Amino acid sequence: MDTTGPLLLDATTGELVAAATAPDPNGAYGDGHLLSVVDLLDADAVLLRASPTEERTKEPGPETWYLAVWHADTGAFERLISGAVTLREASVAVGPLADP
Repeated sequence: MDTTGPLLLDATTGELVAAATAPDPNGAYGDGHLLSVVDLLDADAVLLRASPTEERTKEPGPETWYLAVWHADTGAFERLISGAVTLREASVAVGPLADP
């Protein structure tokens, strides 16, 4: 069975540090761009954007997208926000936009 998911590699050695793989037999997440890395928040936290799939067709399911954090050090996922399909195209600022 094919799997896909985010991988965290050591920046110096390129060695695998952590992986969060899930079954993806039809490539909906890996090839269909329904799961993508937005940015690294710190050494162990990865900001992800994802949409559930409709099981039968492997197309996006409900018109809902999620921003979530994968805490690679613990393997936990934290949902930050969900929204309409337009969230798929949203730009995300990870740091401050301007000095206070």
